[in-house]
Amino acid sequence: MDRRMPWALLWACTVVQAQESVPVPAREALVERECAPALMREVGGEACAHPACECSYRHLSDRQTMTREEFDAAATLCRAEFEQDGAGFLEKYRG
Repeated sequence: MDRRMPWALLWACTVVQAQESVPVPAREALVERECAPALMREVGGEACAHPACECSYRHLSDRQTMTREEFDAAATLCRAEFEQDGAGFLEKYRG
């Protein structure tokens, strides 16, 4: 399994600018329709795309809005979790 996660590509599915605050989309909109398909196009597989998007969403789902900084922080937490236990991460966030 490739242990590298394309975290920067998560931004391919968002419209958050540096200081702008935008509403956190519904789970289905962010994970299923935007983020996971964008990651799959870029990396060519679903194995990590859906879990990476699901993880980020779960870290943001309690918010009404998000900034780029908050989105980056969620991705950083997910990356650390993946690096600590890749198999556990994939199982937990597979959906």
